[in-house]
Amino acid sequence: MSSMGLLRSVVAPSLVRSRAPALDAAHAAVLLALALRLVGLFHDLPYSYYGDELHLMKRAMALGAGDLDPRWYNKPAGLMYLLLLAYGLFYGAARLLGLVDSAEAFGAWFLADWGPFLLIGRILVLAFGVALVAGTVRLARAFGLGPLGVWLAGLAAALLPPLVQWSQVIKEDVPSAALAVWALALLLEAERRGDRRRACWAALLAGAASAFKYYGVLLLPVWLLLRLWPASPQPFGRRLAQLALELALFALAFMALTPYSFLRGAFLADLLGLWASFWRALPAFDPDNGVLFTRGLGAMPGALALVARQLVRPDILGLHILLLAALGALAALARPGRRRFALALLLPMATYLLLATTLWAYHPSPRHASAVYPLVLVLAAGGIEALVARAAPGVDRRVGAVFLALLLLAPAAAVSLRLQAERLKPDTRTLAAAWIARELPRDARILLDSYGPVLRPSPPAVARRLARLATLPEDHPFLFRRREALELMRRHPPDPAFDVDELAHPWWSPRELSREEILKDRDNWRFGNPLVDRRPLPLGEYRRRGVRYVVTNSLAMERYDFPGASQRYPAFVRFYRELRALTPLAVFDPTSLGAHGPVVYVYDLEAADQGWSRSRTQPSPSRR
Repeated sequence: MSSMGLLRSVVAPSLVRSRAPALDAAHAAVLLALALRLVGLFHDLPYSYYGDELHLMKRAMALGAGDLDPRWYNKPAGLMYLLLLAYGLFYGAARLLGLVDSAEAFGAWFLADWGPFLLIGRILVLAFGVALVAGTVRLARAFGLGPLGVWLAGLAAALLPPLVQWSQVIKEDVPSAALAVWALALLLEAERRGDRRRACWAALLAGAASAFKYYGVLLLPVWLLLRLWPASPQPFGRRLAQLALELALFALAFMALTPYSFLRGAFLADLLGLWASFWRALPAFDPDNGVLFTRGLGAMPGALALVARQLVRPDILGLHILLLAALGALAALARPGRRRFALALLLPMATYLLLATTLWAYHPSPRHASAVYPLVLVLAAGGIEALVARAAPGVDRRVGAVFLALLLLAPAAAVSLRLQAERLKPDTRTLAAAWIARELPRDARILLDSYGPVLRPSPPAVARRLARLATLPEDHPFLFRRREALELMRRHPPDPAFDVDELAHPWWSPRELSREEILKDRDNWRFGNPLVDRRPLPLGEYRRRGVRYVVTNSLAMERYDFPGASQRYPAFVRFYRELRALTPLAVFDPTSLGAHGPVVYVYDLEAADQGWSRSRTQPSPSRR
């Protein structure tokens, strides 16, 4: 038998002949999602070089001290509470196994070794990532796709690069998206079966999704659509009562899982602030995309173009998937029995685009569309079903289905596999940390860039942070439980530990900020830890203060390589210019080390005082 005949006889029949393979396809998609996400789950352990991941983990551990108010309301707290529960169970297991004998020992373990805590949090998010794929399969089936469409939608969700990538870090996007997609699937099933109880469960899941990251809000227009445009005639009062009940359940789950966002008025204050800044056309800066703009209607075209550029990228969705989704939407809208459900998928996408171009203009990054991708994939799978159904007479539809499936899945699979291959490599910052611990004197004072590597503070460094903490406002959100943590580190120093000072970046600001400005404006409190410096001094001043080594990386340096940087961030431009004039003591380049991550530089300021020049050859770790 020829290879093409084998393809037709083995693969194609499983896609198009009966509904039984759809269940097998669901299992295959879930297993593929699990396997693919497990590959890179352990990346960079025991460290993390993603600030949000560390922030959520530290907040969750701080909540374990007994106060459930996170003191920080930029995001809902649902994931923090879930992490708190997981860490509480881990503590109980550690006590039973004799790994720790007290809560203090458990806290000291966390401060000295993030590895187990990072892994627990990532496993939680991975479980949601797999559930998101299963939810996509269920949504495809509830939407009314056949075996081919269910198979394609599930495998596409298993392979889609952003859904793979963001299932491997502690972040709210995938958990919120998983809950939202399951909510929509249950809601469509409830519509098909007339099951009011299932619709109530859908409302609770949508509210829970919002308590993780507001994505459940995208489904609210769907509830209005389905209740105001019922499939069969119903008394208006009954429809209104059902809508009120489901919205009440949505609000209940939302508020119960992130209560302090409402008790402190943060959610409403943020929403009103964004609304006011939009209508008043105030100047704004988005740090995720580095865009300075003016809010209002005039920002909408540019913001829409930004989202479009993201979605057409082959490592996000790709133009081919978007075109297939448009075809699937048109095909569904042309069928009266599926029209309401097509709108139920299109409305959350339209709501996302509306918010991404108005209140949150220029803010979206690829991860923010995590709840939208499965809806696009279901429509794209429907587009392929429509193409196969309209194949010309004489064309083998099974072979056409297979090749269209490859068109949908192959680019995503290639990108995701490359991503996992990269995550299996060591990070240059991890290699640099090991070299620093081995080669540099422990009592030498080090200035460390916050972008890594990770170096734990020794007792003298902890003492400096405690002295600074005593001068800061007690209600600062980034100081929640910090004194207890620092005292714990002083009593139980990690090994290795270094006399390290940290230099961080004003990443949320379009210009450099002095320490006084950061402390004076409470808006800055939401973003910046006040225990670290955010404006570098001249190298000569660091030498005078006893700093011998500076550790930084290309990620930090390149942050200020753009026109106008010297006007907006003059101290950082000067600082990195001074460093570039020196010869590094050590360089960790990923291309020569078979690693990933930025190029890490270690500078010896004492050697610079002795007149070393750029022409002097320094030993590189990659050649040792």
